[in-house]
Parts: sequence; structure tokens; C-alpha cells
Amino acid sequence: MATLRKRNGKWQVQIRPPHQSSINRSFIHKSHAQQWARKVEAEIDVKGLLPDTGLLKRHTLLDLINRYLDQVTPKKRGHVNEQIRLNQIARHRIASYQLVNLKPVHINSYVEERMRLVSPGTAARDLGVLHHLVETARLQWGIPFGENLFKGVKKPKEPPSRDRRLDLHEEEILLQGCALSRVTYLKPIITLALETAMRRGEILAIRWDDINESLRTLRIPVTKNGHPRVIPLSSKALTTLL
Repeated sequence: MATLRKRNGKWQVQIRPPHQSSINRSFIHKSHAQQWARKVEAEIDVKGLLPDTGLLKRHTLLDLINRYLDQVTPKKRGHVNEQIRLNQIARHRIASYQLVNLKPVHINSYVEERMRLVSPGTAARDLGVLHHLVETARLQWGIPFGENLFKGVKKPKEPPSRDRRLDLHEEEILLQGCALSRVTYLKPIITLALETAMRRGEILAIRWDDINESLRTLRIPVTKNGHPRVIPLSSKALTTLL
């Protein structure tokens, strides 16, 4: 299946899998060319036909990002944050790589650069979005990646979660600072967060119909895990809402 020839001082290898485009590579030493040819032929024997690299050569990572932004992201509740993350990846040089040239080392390099600019948690979430993008392309769009792009990529280690809340003095200082803000609704939002442990998105989505004043409860119809929940309201939280 493999043919070798010497041209311009280099050994050129050409492998012609059945019903696929030929695979070509050049080497300085003949022994290296023969070794590579045997390895590729063995992979074809064990795994079947190699991925068609023509599709990988025609598209860049940016092409996948744009398609994902158009077809996948808008269907998610957290589409705004995901769009921000994907646009950030699109501006990075990694987006310009042809898919055929994209390797785990490039993913690692991207993560390391992000770690110098943002927190480990943010870098980990960026990596998670990129991983889901690649998996969507592989499983749903038929992009034939020849290797696992995330093999050996180190996920940033997030710091341990906080195990305490603000004491009364810290809370007072925080609320005093909020009161000085030109954003008039900042203090009520922070007060509700302290009293209920609600997420920012949940607080901003509150509607009058969600509040039960007589039972002193608040219904959250859409939560992070997709299930509604009802939370009790302290006197301070209820006063803030009303």
C-alpha cells in the first residue's frame, strides 16, 4: 500500500487507502520513512480506514466555533456567558488552525495562556466549552478528528469552595459600599443574595407572581439544574422584595 521514493534529498512516502485520498509525508532518513509507513499501515489494519483529512484541511477551529454559536449556543439557558467564552476563543490564534493541524499541545498552550490572565475556575470553564464544541463536531457533525485532542490536557485545578459566609461586620461594610453605587438596584440584589443564597440569574429573573407574601416564600421556576424550587424568605428578604 505504501510507496517510497527519493526526491530533492528527502524520502517521500505515499499511502493509498482504499476509497480515500492518499496520505503523504516526507522524511530525511529512509529508515524513518519506512517506520512511519509501517505504523500507518498497522493502524489501518487494526482500526480500519483512517479519517478523511480532506474535511479537516478545509475547515478551521473558527469554522466550528461559528457553527456552534449559530446552532447550539442559542438553545442553552446560559447562552450569553457561553457566547462570551466562545468569542474569546475565536479571537485567540488557536481558532485559526486548520483542524488537520490541531493537536493536544495547542489546547494545552491555550489553557496555559488563559491561566496567566484569568482564574483557574474561569480557565476550566473555557476549556469545558471548547471540549463540548469539539465533541459536538465529532459526534453530531461528522468531523473525523484523527486523535483525542484533549488527551493529556491538564484541566485547571479550581480552588476549594468557600466554607463560610460574611460575618455581620463584613456584611455591613459590603452593603454600605453598595449603597454608594450609582446602580440603585445593586444593594437590594446583594441583600437578597445574602439572605437567600440565590444566584444572580435567579434574582434578576424574579417576577411578582413568584412571590407568595402570605407563605413568605419565593418560587424559582428555572434553576441551574433545570428543576423549579421554592425557598423561604426571611423578614429582611421579604421587605427587600416588597
